[in-house]
Amino acid sequence: MNAAIKAKKLEIAKLSAKIFGNFFNPTNARSGGRILRKKPYGSKIGSYYLTPEEIQYARIRNFKALFKDSDSKPVDYLEIERLNRVEQMKKRGKGAPRKKTESEPKKGKK
Repeated sequence: MNAAIKAKKLEIAKLSAKIFGNFFNPTNARSGGRILRKKPYGSKIGSYYLTPEEIQYARIRNFKALFKDSDSKPVDYLEIERLNRVEQMKKRGKGAPRKKTESEPKKGKK
């Protein structure tokens, strides 16, 4: 009976791995996945990969280059949404305070 329970647990684990897209490892052998998920270290290896900022800059630059000669310009919906939100906050009196235009002389002792 003990063997039947173990076999059933193994089948459930196998099915669960298949459903959730996990790796099925019945022998608990080391796979090296933890090491492979880490960021590579070392100056040459680390500099081979782009940083997230460099990747984002390359995406924006390439995207803008596509529309360079076109009459239509790309629309940044996130920026439009942000500006609308700021405008609504200002209407409610919750916006950012106004900046000073001129500095006033300090009062008091010199």
